[in-house]
Amino acid sequence: VFQEMWRSPGKTAAQIIREQDLGLVSDAAKLHRICQKVIDSHLDEVCAIRGGNKKVLNKLMGLVQKETKGRADPVLVRKILEEKTS
Repeated sequence: VFQEMWRSPGKTAAQIIREQDLGLVSDAAKLHRICQKVIDSHLDEVCAIRGGNKKVLNKLMGLVQKETKGRADPVLVRKILEEKTS
C-alpha cells in the first residue's frame, strides 16, 4: 500500500486498499463457504480434531488463510472451524 501511495500522490491508504481489494475478509457467509471447502478436503485432520488434537485446527486455519491470501479474519475463522469440527 505504501509503494502505491508513493506512486499515486493524492490517494489515501483506504482508497488503495478498497481499489485493490486488500482489506480483511470478514464476510461470515463467504468464510463459512471457504471453511467448509477446507474441511471437506481434509477429513483426516477433522477426525484428529474430533479425537482431541486441537492443534490440528491451526493447520486448517492456515489453509483458510492460504485460500484468502492471508486476508481472512482469524478470530472469525477459528470460531467457524471450531463450530464445524466439533
